[in-house]
Amino acid sequence: MKLVGDLPALAVGPVVPVGAAVQVAEPAARRGWALALLGGNSRKGVWSPPRKLNAVAVMGGVELDFRDARLPPGETHVVAVAVMGGVEIIVPPGLAVTVRGLGILGGVDQEEHAPGEIGPNTAHLKVTALACMGGIGIKVRVSQRAERIASKPTR
Repeated sequence: MKLVGDLPALAVGPVVPVGAAVQVAEPAARRGWALALLGGNSRKGVWSPPRKLNAVAVMGGVELDFRDARLPPGETHVVAVAVMGGVEIIVPPGLAVTVRGLGILGGVDQEEHAPGEIGPNTAHLKVTALACMGGIGIKVRVSQRAERIASKPTR
């Protein structure tokens, strides 16, 4: 304990469940990157995305899974760029998602879902997408953790 005894304690805000998404008081960082150059990059499970996340796939693939992510209240902005590659964004049902995109010899695809309420105290995912000879997809899926909880028999 002597090695880490002088480090400051991490302040974690209150966790408030919102549908299948989770919110915390503050994002992990203001800006961040997920890069895949001739390879892959994946963010999934419980993680705290930055307020603005740039996802770039050049002849590779990026997977951003927000089903168990700890999203802060307000807008989280994802800028997705796919050049001869792909970016897959997975969101939980009920999360408010706004998508604007352009496909040049490629495509930007969003699954239809009932959008969540957008307000100052709710999480909102804004996606700005550019696909050039590649693809960007936004899919709605229930998290495996939520499925396990829902399928447990009550006693």
